Amino acid sequence: LDLSAENPAHTGSFNAGNGWQHVKFGKTQVIRYFCLESLNTHGGDPYASIAELELSGEDGKPVSRQHWKVVYADSEETNDANNVASNVFDLQESTFWHTGYSTIAPPHPHQIVIDLGEDKAIGGFSYLPRPEPGKPGMIKDYKLYVKKSPFKL
Repeated sequence: LDLSAENPAHTGSFNAGNGWQHVKFGKTQVIRYFCLESLNTHGGDPYASIAELELSGEDGKPVSRQHWKVVYADSEETNDANNVASNVFDLQESTFWHTGYSTIAPPHPHQIVIDLGEDKAIGGFSYLPRPEPGKPGMIKDYKLYVKKSPFKL
């Protein structure tokens, strides 16, 4: 994934701890592709994990995830667990995406890119960390990129 020519739509920091965290954009944006880049974690470990992601529409309500597809994830843990990237929109808070750890643990940054399947007017997003407190991969600092056209892979 080449983000060198991209400007983040939003940068920020998630709070430590469990529970949904909500981010509102300054203005609504019409997008099709969504990239969340994890820069580091609260625990200082090399992993990233996400239980669920939601995007909110102009009305603040979650948009449908029915047509979402993962088009890129820099790493997934599939040897010791089924921590695939598509877990971030499977509507199951107990499953999660986790970057690799059993054979190789690539360092940050970590990225996941989702194709929404169609253009959507988005006013913000919500992040749910993995459900176990104190576990690795809890994202701290992040960048968010959004586009109407695909990212350069």
